[in-house]
Amino acid sequence: MHVAAARVKTHYDSLQERSLAKFNKVPQTKISHSFSPSDYASAMEKLGRVALFYDPERAQSTRGFEGLLDPFAFKQQLQRCFSLHFTPKELGAVVDHFDKDKNGFIDGSEFLVGFYTLSQKVKKQERLKVKKGEI
Repeated sequence: MHVAAARVKTHYDSLQERSLAKFNKVPQTKISHSFSPSDYASAMEKLGRVALFYDPERAQSTRGFEGLLDPFAFKQQLQRCFSLHFTPKELGAVVDHFDKDKNGFIDGSEFLVGFYTLSQKVKKQERLKVKKGEI
């Protein structure tokens, strides 16, 4: 029994080392958590522009936003799905905005709810502008 437990532990340790080695090869995302209100506004404006024209029927799949995303994975998904590019400070603002429990990860489902809510909000604002003749 002790031999089997030792083999399992050795195998587990080996898997853990390989996982860490793989993780350490992933490029670190440049992110700055010392963003200004203008960085936040700029990031939300970019996200709002994408949300305005977002059509789930024609858009790329948002399946990549499932589960918890670290800032690197979150940044990649924003680029893949929405062609969004942020400065490190803007990315910090977006991560801070969507990281509700402040654990350094973005819950994909919470992000999508927030994104769809933003989409509805900016579309409503645009309709009001058209109605008032501002556009």
